Amino acid sequence: MQAILKSKWSWAGLAFSLAILVVGVFFRPLWRDEFWALHYSGAGMSLLDAITQRMTNDVHPPFYFILLHLWRLVSDAPIWARAFNLLVLVIGVAGIWALGKQRRTETLLFLLLSLTSYWVVFYTIELRMYLMLFLLGAMSVLIVRNALEEPEKQITHVALFALVGMAASATQFFGTLWIAMLGFWVGIAFLHQRKFGAFVLWGLASAIAIAPAAAWIFLADPANNHGSAGPATSDPRGIMHGFDVAFVQFLRGLVIKTFGSNLAATAILFVTGAALLRRKARIVIVLLLACVSMFVVCTLLHVFYTQFIKERGFAAMMPAVIFLMVRAIDYASEQGKAQRLLKWTPIVILISPLLFMGEYGKDRENWGGVRELLAESGDCAGAEIIVYNRRSPNAAEFHREITAYVLDDVAAGKRDVVIRDVDDMIARGETAHPKPGCRVHAAAIAMPKADSPLHQTARERFRQVGVQVEELEERQFGKGRQIVLVERSTASEP
Repeated sequence: MQAILKSKWSWAGLAFSLAILVVGVFFRPLWRDEFWALHYSGAGMSLLDAITQRMTNDVHPPFYFILLHLWRLVSDAPIWARAFNLLVLVIGVAGIWALGKQRRTETLLFLLLSLTSYWVVFYTIELRMYLMLFLLGAMSVLIVRNALEEPEKQITHVALFALVGMAASATQFFGTLWIAMLGFWVGIAFLHQRKFGAFVLWGLASAIAIAPAAAWIFLADPANNHGSAGPATSDPRGIMHGFDVAFVQFLRGLVIKTFGSNLAATAILFVTGAALLRRKARIVIVLLLACVSMFVVCTLLHVFYTQFIKERGFAAMMPAVIFLMVRAIDYASEQGKAQRLLKWTPIVILISPLLFMGEYGKDRENWGGVRELLAESGDCAGAEIIVYNRRSPNAAEFHREITAYVLDDVAAGKRDVVIRDVDDMIARGETAHPKPGCRVHAAAIAMPKADSPLHQTARERFRQVGVQVEELEERQFGKGRQIVLVERSTASEP
């Protein structure tokens, strides 16, 4: 481990990863999913209204949105909201270090592999709760390590686990499941040692930790949330399709985004894994059992209760996999075959971010292209632009907010165009009145990719209010996520 920590390549890789995430926070364009965080955090509302009117419409518990709401009291600018994750990162790293500084070398390597992983770099850039989920998962791993290896301080470890577990449980249901599985296996480990007092303490701590999620289930009834897809057994594609989806999502998180973040450390884990298990270190066995059982429970819930698995949710348990890599690296220094892989780990730390640069810098929506087209389409100041806002059962105003963000100069607080919702116009029996000199007539923002049934719906709605769809040119941006209907260029135009 010392060789990796002393290598200049390791720290160059860390600096590179941190530079990517800082640049991404301030310069990568927002995309549709990030607007859910902006919507649910309810800027401009009281916290109570935000919780009762917005956050209850999400499936998961609202801890992240509550904190984001408080952060946005300073500024409502989306870039300020994005910067919240930088604060989360700093506090999370400080917490991990405080929990692990007694074992300085191991904790430093754990931080190094974590901070250069896809999970930290990508989800610091993204305005969503998954960075917080990952960091809370990392803290839980170190608390359990300390508890299993320093049993004389059990009350402190149990209290910290309950506290961190409550935060994870209140952030996302994957955090709830991770804390429940981890707490269960720690309790079993102590029961195996006939330490019944510790077993009871960890059972109590685990119950306290998952209490916020239990309360949220009771109050918000997420199973009947409009965003819930229902169990895979109700899917016409069959129950095996549900198992297949769960397995593929898990593998995307494990193989691509965790193993892919450092292939050298992954190779060391596989080479030394069997020997590492034979040492029967309790922390290794507990983490492995917690990971396996979380995948099994998540899959069963996905198939028989509600389809909720996305690879990003497994952010809660991936710090455990990274910690297993750290223990494998420590053991590899004693193994001749694995020693040869150690020298490659720092170099891989440096080059791994390059494998994900397409993801880190991706402009998924190309809203800038829509704005440029509007700016280049003649005199559109004050023009009436007919828009189709797809309806979300979880948030009636959600797509209106995105449309306003894309078409309005929101930063300056001025409206360069008059946005008319096509469904509202149909309900009132109104027709379109395009402004002479402005080539843009209609738009549909934040649509599905490609040419979906919703695209056909939008075109039909436009026809109903008099938009000459067949005579206009349809421009697409972001792989069809945005469509804009503009007058066709004349032969005399450049």
